[in-house]
Order: sequence, then structure tokens, then C-alpha cells
Amino acid sequence: MKNTFRLIKKILIKNTHMKPILLFTLLIIFLIIPFGYGIVWFIYRKSIIFYTAMTIFITSMVIAIFAFIIGRLGFIHLTWAVPSCLVLLLSVNAIAKILIKKPALELSKKIQSIADGNLTVKLNEKMLKQDHEIGHMAVSVKQLTDELTAIILQIKDFASEVNTVGSSLTQSAGSISSDASEQAASTEELSSSM
Repeated sequence: MKNTFRLIKKILIKNTHMKPILLFTLLIIFLIIPFGYGIVWFIYRKSIIFYTAMTIFITSMVIAIFAFIIGRLGFIHLTWAVPSCLVLLLSVNAIAKILIKKPALELSKKIQSIADGNLTVKLNEKMLKQDHEIGHMAVSVKQLTDELTAIILQIKDFASEVNTVGSSLTQSAGSISSDASEQAASTEELSSSM
């Protein structure tokens, strides 16, 4: 750690034009980013928007450092700053895609599968433990599938009971029909003998 501070001090003493750039960068890294993180966390702490806000915030801080460097050292530094910013933006886009879009699409596919009648869909445990909108929706979808499965099992049990009662009624009706036929035959016999 001491070596790092010595190196920074050496750079500041030798390169007076680097002093404001280094100070601005340190200000961004050690003051503005932690402060901004705290504010974004306070506002969006249990929201998927937190990830979006943080990626945008950190990206804008890095671009601010690049802009400050270009302002201090001249426009010739656009030759490396613009490609660096493009790489940074593409990287942040990929991170946002992993953190936000991928779980949302995965949950959407699971919900569509459930809508198509597949109640055996298993949700990702990691997704169920997330404490933001997508995690809450995943928990709700899991509860929904559990409840639908329980209802379907109850319907199957009731159908089985109805089938059993129906068979019993069919047997009773057959027995009653047989008894009625016997009585009709007996009544006919009695009436012919009179």
C-alpha cells in the first residue's frame, strides 16, 4: 500500500499536468462513486432497476474521467478515448443483459410453459432467492404452479370418487331393475292365475 502512495506521489511531482487528472480520478473513484452507490442503493435497493442505475452511473463516471482527460490533454486523445468508451459501453450492455434481460426472458419462458399446461416446470433456485421484482415474480409463479397442481390432484380425487359412486349407482340401478322385473313377472303371474 505504501508503494502505491509513493508511486502516486512520484507521478504527481514529476508530471504537473497529470496532477489534476489524478485528483479528479481519485475524487470520482473514492468520493462520487461510493456516494452515488449509496444514493442508488437507498432509492432502488430491492429493485431490478438498481442494476440498471448502477451500470449507467458507473459508466457515466468513467466517461466523465475520459472527458476530463481529453479536456486537459487535448483532442488528440480522442483517438484512444472514443474506442475505450465504445468498449466500455458494449461491456456494460453485456453485463446489463446478463443481470436483467436473461432472468426476465427465462421467467417469461417458464410462465409460457405453464400457460401451455406444463405444471412440472422447475424454476431456478437462484432466481427464487433474488430480492427484486423478477425474484418476487418467480416466487409467485412457483406458488401458482404448486396451487394449480394441488387443485388438479383434488379434481382427480373427486373424479375418482364420482366414478366410484357412479359404479355403485349403476349396480344399484341394475339390482333395482332386476327386482322390478321379478316383481313385474310375479304380478303378471298373479293376474293370469286370477
